[in-house]
Amino acid sequence: MAMATTVLCPDCDKQEGIVPCLGCKKIFCVKHFQTHRQNLSLELEHVVTRRNTLQEHYYNTIAPTFEPTKLEAWNTIDQWEQEIKEQARQIADEARKQLDQYSKQSRTQIEHKLNQITETIQQKMERENFIEEDIEKLVHQIDE
Repeated sequence: MAMATTVLCPDCDKQEGIVPCLGCKKIFCVKHFQTHRQNLSLELEHVVTRRNTLQEHYYNTIAPTFEPTKLEAWNTIDQWEQEIKEQARQIADEARKQLDQYSKQSRTQIEHKLNQITETIQQKMERENFIEEDIEKLVHQIDE
């Protein structure tokens, strides 16, 4: 039967190491393994304290600055929106103005042509001097 190799505890170098730590891979005596675990617990408590401090700082100082309405970008977007609305209003006003002018011009042109046709018809009827070509010409003018 083979003899086991004795490993001494790395903390005291006196007692035989019988409890392995899976983290640091050292083998401790029972007393120093408990001390090792206590030290690990203290380290973890320090980590928790640091995390708590960071969290408190974040929620008290940093998080409030992430409120969208408090960011400068929010104001920039609001300003951009107002500018775009104003530009759209101006463009719409100009389009309405152009449409109104076009409608008036079209109405004036149509009324003028109708008046010309009416006048021509009245003259032809009063004088009784119309022929087929005159009627075709009048029909063509009306169709335009």
